[in-house]
Amino acid sequence: MANIIAHASGDAPGLQVFWIDCPFLSFPELLGKVDFSVFTRLHDTTIRCEFPKANIKKCLKMLKAVCGPSLTCLDLDLFLIDDAPPLEPRYFAQALRQIGETCPNLIEFSIGIPDPKQHSVTPIMAALNSMRFPKLNFLDIFYGGETRTPAGLEVDWDQFLLNHPTVESLKYCSHSKAIPSNAFPHLRKFETTFEYRTALPLGTYRLLSSFVVCLVFASDRYTVSELRGVLQEMPNLRSFTLQEHDWCNAWGYHGLTNYEFLCLIRACPKLIYLECHISRLCLLEQIYAYISSIPLAYRAPSPDSNIQRRPMGLIQSERDKMESLNKLQSLDVIELDIYGWFYEIEATEPPPWNGVLSFQMVEKNGGRELEMTEFLDFI
Repeated sequence: MANIIAHASGDAPGLQVFWIDCPFLSFPELLGKVDFSVFTRLHDTTIRCEFPKANIKKCLKMLKAVCGPSLTCLDLDLFLIDDAPPLEPRYFAQALRQIGETCPNLIEFSIGIPDPKQHSVTPIMAALNSMRFPKLNFLDIFYGGETRTPAGLEVDWDQFLLNHPTVESLKYCSHSKAIPSNAFPHLRKFETTFEYRTALPLGTYRLLSSFVVCLVFASDRYTVSELRGVLQEMPNLRSFTLQEHDWCNAWGYHGLTNYEFLCLIRACPKLIYLECHISRLCLLEQIYAYISSIPLAYRAPSPDSNIQRRPMGLIQSERDKMESLNKLQSLDVIELDIYGWFYEIEATEPPPWNGVLSFQMVEKNGGRELEMTEFLDFI
């Protein structure tokens, strides 16, 4: 703690970034002995810890000291998955009102609303809807409770969303509550889950140049058809990221098939960046013909293969597959995130090894060849 004070006082520029991420200790336990009056120049603050009811006044006083007018980026996440007691909505509402008063210059705001359990969520919504940040550019709003419970059905943050027309990037992954059609007239990036994709009006989708969607379940033809319909509503889309939940399917069957990949990519004629998982059965030649630079999360072959016993053998196998791509004039950079198993691990288990390989096309001997530029090994 003395080190914190030393960097936050005197004639030095002062502490500008302050992150606390500890679900096991409360806010007062972590920093109760620090003189927060010296934190006057913070720009970026993250707080993920417990605010106990017994010490709520002290927590609010500490929060006020950390969240001052110099702050431009705040991540407040009091939705704790661990066994910490949930913060009652009335106390969380007090924290929100205080932030609204002391942080007028926020540009980025991430908020994790704790599960209200048996309590009404109305106090939180009232406090949230009274907040205005004139410079807000990025918003991440997360509701930690069940959406179909009485409290979940009370969620109504429409006015809060309407209060921030300057937002260009929105993360909205936890509730089906529809976003007002006249909110976010300048939205350019939207991140959500497949389940809640319809929360954003189609008219707002047409504004987007970047779209991130996470699949909780493995993709199928219905999923791909629905996604294709959404992508076709974005004529100016330049960046598309399709994520999969870590354990949504058996490891050998992660990712898009050739048909699924091409179905989606053809719906994005202006795309210049794509991040996705592809099936080990995909024909890479067809995939790379459509894009110039692509990071891929690539799933390894079945563990029955002998190369799975040697990670470096797996790497060489993937390199060999890409040699046929050296004639594609559009291809410049390839990044592969390769997951592999040791031979004694069952295929349904997560891999104990993965590596990231980076390749670049270089001009050699009058032709183009793949050259490995980086290899990161994570065991």
